[in-house]
Amino acid sequence: MHNYIVSEFVNSNFTEHNLCSIAAIHRGEYIYDPSRNNPHVHIVVSTRTIDADGFSKKKFREYDKPIYLMHWREHWANIQNRAYERNGLDIHVSHESLEKQGIDREPVKHLSLIDWQKELRGEHTEAGDENRLIRKRNQERSRQAELQRELESEIDIYR
Repeated sequence: MHNYIVSEFVNSNFTEHNLCSIAAIHRGEYIYDPSRNNPHVHIVVSTRTIDADGFSKKKFREYDKPIYLMHWREHWANIQNRAYERNGLDIHVSHESLEKQGIDREPVKHLSLIDWQKELRGEHTEAGDENRLIRKRNQERSRQAELQRELESEIDIYR
């Protein structure tokens, strides 16, 4: 499945626009728990178009604009969601921020490879500690929201 969706994404967003790209897919297995894998892809794209004479001498800076990043993120989410649907998975991803999706949750921070490896070995890192605090705050936020819903429900009963 991964190769198919990566090819679809790369072809429709880069190859069809004469941009050269390379994609590397990683399984991203957790060393100490192979059941928790994190497949992902790294895509490198040249901003020099390719024509009959090879790479152009001038970079096409239009693709450096943030609007293209959002377009590519949205297109990736659409392709990924269609793949989930085709495979009977009840999962949906979004390219939008948690805030734009109306989700009241603080995002965790990305761990560097070194911090990730240390955390897997049971060592605490500054970034890992920060993520643990974020998860704790999110749990508390979720608990408070649930209590608020219960309270509002009880109030509705007496109206």
